[in-house]
Amino acid sequence: MINLLPEQKKKQIADRYHAELLVVWATLATFVFVAGCALVASMYVERYYASVTRATGLVRLADAVQALEKDQAVADVISRTRDRIQRIGMEDKRQGIYELIVDISGRRVSGATIATMSVDKKGSTTVIQLGGTATSRASLLSFVAALEKSPKISSVVSPISNLVKENDIQYAMTINGK
Repeated sequence: MINLLPEQKKKQIADRYHAELLVVWATLATFVFVAGCALVASMYVERYYASVTRATGLVRLADAVQALEKDQAVADVISRTRDRIQRIGMEDKRQGIYELIVDISGRRVSGATIATMSVDKKGSTTVIQLGGTATSRASLLSFVAALEKSPKISSVVSPISNLVKENDIQYAMTINGK
């Protein structure tokens, strides 16, 4: 196709086309910027309102607790109740560990002795490191099998190094309670 327009007219048409493209892109960029600002502003207002609501609720709660604590009789009851709750929680934890240790000791088989036991509480799981001696590989395997059958134990980890010797085995294992 041959363009017979004069060069000056071609330049005017190209300039007008570029100006129109610039206007369209500027309008689009302005729209995107305004929409983004509106979105950010609405999120800011929502978060600010939520934090103010939380802060107001916490202030009201703190005021109510202070008002209750001013009354000495109520404060004494609250203090005694908190102490009882803590003691009950501690007794429950100790009772669970005690029952696990009794269960492990009761599952010891002939030929296996327990020399060391360390207890560690990791969250809600009790981890016990157990060490001792076994007269034979069979007695050690029987002891591990008996531990694995316990409903109070979730897993027993006995490394393969415990089975290297045939007799007079010094063993170490990790027991995870439920």
